[in-house]
This record gives sequence, C-alpha cells and structure tokens, in this order.
Amino acid sequence: MIDSIVSALLLYFLYRGWAKGFLRTLIGPISLIAACIAGAVYYSSTHNIMAGILIGVLGPILLNILFSISINIWHQTVNVNRPLSYTSRLLGSGFSLIWGILHLALIIILLFMIPLDFPWLRHLREQVLSSRSYAVIQQQTKTILPVKSLNAPQLLEMLRDPAHLEKVHSLEEYKTLMEEKVVMDILSDEDILRYIEDKNFSQLMTHPKVQSLLENPEVLKKVFDLNVKIIEQSAQEEKEEEVKPRWLEIE
Repeated sequence: MIDSIVSALLLYFLYRGWAKGFLRTLIGPISLIAACIAGAVYYSSTHNIMAGILIGVLGPILLNILFSISINIWHQTVNVNRPLSYTSRLLGSGFSLIWGILHLALIIILLFMIPLDFPWLRHLREQVLSSRSYAVIQQQTKTILPVKSLNAPQLLEMLRDPAHLEKVHSLEEYKTLMEEKVVMDILSDEDILRYIEDKNFSQLMTHPKVQSLLENPEVLKKVFDLNVKIIEQSAQEEKEEEVKPRWLEIE
C-alpha cells in the first residue's frame, strides 16, 4: 500500500516537472534547501527538535507558494508566453523527481519523530517500516538523516513497564542506552515518572533532563536505534501472529 502511494506520487512529480519546465521546477529544490537550512539553524540555536523539523517540512510548502506567486506576477508584468522547450521539460522532470523524493523522506522522518502515539499512527509507522520505500530511503540516508522513530514518551513509558521491559532488556540497543547517565537520571526522576504516568507529554518533553537528552546527538542516536528496533520487533510479532495456524489458538 505504502509503495503504491509512493510510486503514484513519484509519477505525479515527473509529470509536474514536465508540465512546468526547468525554471519553475527549481522553486521546489530551492525552497527545500532554504527551509532545511532554516530548520537546522533554528535547532542549533534553540535545541527545539520538533520546531526545527516542522520548519524543514512545512517551510518548502510555504516558500513554494511564495515563489510561485512571485513568478506569476513577473510573467504577467513582462508578458512572457513562450512555449517550453524539450530540454526544459526533461530537466524539470528530473528536478521535480529529486524534490519529491527528498520531500517524501522528510515527511517519513517527521512521521517517526513526532512524540505522539495513537493506534492508527502506530499502524502507519509499521506499514512504512515494512515497505520497500522505507528500506531504500534508510539505505541512502542512514549516514545523513535519522530515518528512525523518536517517539520519546512511548519509549520512556515502555522502559518503565515491566511487561514491555522484559521484551527489550536483551536487546543490545537497550543495554547500550542504559549505560548513559542522562537516561538513568530521566528514569529515576519523580516528576518525569509522574508525567509519564499522567501522559502529560507536553511537560515531559519540556523537562530539562529530557531536553538535555535531545541536545545530546550521541545519546539521541541510541534512542533512535532502540526505538526503531522496538517498532520492528512489534511489527514482526504481528506478522507471526497473522500467519499462526488457527488450531494453535484452540486449547
């Protein structure tokens, strides 16, 4: 399902680039680069990872609209109405496809990094993880972009739940993460434990100790690694449950 949607979107990006031509298609990549730089600068100065990601994802859309309006006004002013050349259409298709792939990658990153947990969102994440599109993006960007889940409230709650903890304590990613002092400080903080129990995620994510974790790239990478491992483990368990013969459920 996910791969079909991605394929349809990529075909749309190719067609849009062909229809718009090279110069108009440049608006997308320029908007994307500008917004990503703005998001990175904002994150480096405020350490607000969610706001930085939102700037990187929503910024290209807003800039694209702004640039498109400006070009339309300019064309009307100078009365330019020449047909697009074959070369312009080909270059436009190529740039549009690249822009579309990068934008889809950013959307997937946002999908896994938003600190929310709903049944439909969890199912969507698992569908993405099992898709070929995710595998390709992860392979191409694993040293550049963290295409992994950062559902921090869910992860912290899981690490406090004995039933969940039993499933993950043998994972190498869990052992590595538990060696970090900042993580142990978080799990032993009474205020944080209360926020987790009350599902007060807004207070949880703004707590100084949690912010300290989000500002530490090395620890953050370990959180990414453990959380994506947990999601992959959950997806595998669901697959095994689906293929299990019905007679095994009969006592």
